Amino acid sequence: MLLSTIIQRFSTVRVLCIGDVMLDHFVYGRVNRLSPEAPVPVFNRESDKFMLGGAGNVLANAASLGCQVDMVCLLGDDAPGSMLDARIREVCPEPLCMVEPDVPTIEKTRIIAGNHHLIRIDTEGMPAGNPFSRQERYSELASRIRRAGIVLLSDYGKGFLSPETCRIIMTLARDAGKPVLVDPKGSDYEKYAGAALVKPNLKEFMQAGGVRTEPSDPDFKQKLCDGARTLMRRGGFDNLLITLSEHGMFFVGADASIPPVHMATQAREVIDVTGAGDTCLAVLGTALGAGADIAEAMKLANLAAGIVVGKLGTAVVSAAELTEHLFRGEVVG
Repeated sequence: MLLSTIIQRFSTVRVLCIGDVMLDHFVYGRVNRLSPEAPVPVFNRESDKFMLGGAGNVLANAASLGCQVDMVCLLGDDAPGSMLDARIREVCPEPLCMVEPDVPTIEKTRIIAGNHHLIRIDTEGMPAGNPFSRQERYSELASRIRRAGIVLLSDYGKGFLSPETCRIIMTLARDAGKPVLVDPKGSDYEKYAGAALVKPNLKEFMQAGGVRTEPSDPDFKQKLCDGARTLMRRGGFDNLLITLSEHGMFFVGADASIPPVHMATQAREVIDVTGAGDTCLAVLGTALGAGADIAEAMKLANLAAGIVVGKLGTAVVSAAELTEHLFRGEVVG
């Protein structure tokens, strides 16, 4: 299928994003001197910007692509939670934002001087228990999964996507016949059993699979392939896509008779990698939901990731941008 045709079909795809949503707070300013009180820079604050982060950035990217979007997440009963709720509703009018009064909303505050990150300040807490133990929440989750075309799980290891919660989501998705794509965290991939595809980066893959390799190794691809098949068997999911930063992407499917797919990346100026994995997940899932095969979806995700790293801060990619760069011939693979 033509990649431009796939992009045109994005508006027909209904994407359900579930995961650790967070408020990305950017504080911009300048550093012109050192403090007389200690050997630290004096940061002169100029402006603040608040954006959807984590699973919220996956949602924002899917909405920017023109999809019909839905969201399931946890928020704290606090000011950042209220701000995050408002930001979510700007792109998703009727999300399921469950409020947990004893857990603070996840907020990442990045202090940026010019184009340079000075420090990041995190506010977070670990939710306790199963958020879907209440029947009304469970029923609402089941209903949203049934209405979705594809389900995207964005796991940042903040506690929402616990093994119990993942099992509930996977069971409901299986019963409804909906594919689930996962951006994972940690080393417990068994909680993603039943997923159609799991998308770790190289560091996450090596941590979960116990593989030690570098792109410069002569047997790098073979180690990726062997480690991926072991991890898939242990985890009980169908396909694995490993993102390799400047080295592209590597896909290993459930069918051992089909060779792996390695897609190189296109050299670009990298300004900020914040949220590039979120963009990749959103575009990959949307493309598959629009009928693309895995190679076509990888090409579009690769192109989108290349675009977003050229932007400062948490950023999104639109369908129009993808089409523009596509017609410039900026697709590798």
